[in-house]
Amino acid sequence: MAKKPIYISLEPSAFLTDIDFQMMNAEERGVYCSIIFYLYCNGGSLDLNHNTDITLLSDRTSRLATISGCQKTGEEWVQIWEKLKHKFIVDKDLLTHKRVTDELERTKEFIKKKSEAGKKGMKNRWKKE
Repeated sequence: MAKKPIYISLEPSAFLTDIDFQMMNAEERGVYCSIIFYLYCNGGSLDLNHNTDITLLSDRTSRLATISGCQKTGEEWVQIWEKLKHKFIVDKDLLTHKRVTDELERTKEFIKKKSEAGKKGMKNRWKKE
């Protein structure tokens, strides 16, 4: 069964007002956005050592290159990742992004509140008198 898509507010101004993003070339922006979108679609994290959803080389950074569709390998990939890696959090072997984590938590809370409100409304509508 496919995961139910969740709505995330994408704010272009968050990218366009970020000086680091402004300093990236088109390829770096593509890699950065692709990894961010992957994180949004996969619960906010990526296990760099074990991810059965992706068939990859054994190199940790090649996972990111594959996810982002980047065709660079070796030193060329390292140069791209060196410019982007400070935008992400790597804790042990788990890659996350602060904004993605915050947005996913905010969305989960919103969905929970809406669900509770719907259940309350249903009880009020259908209560027996």
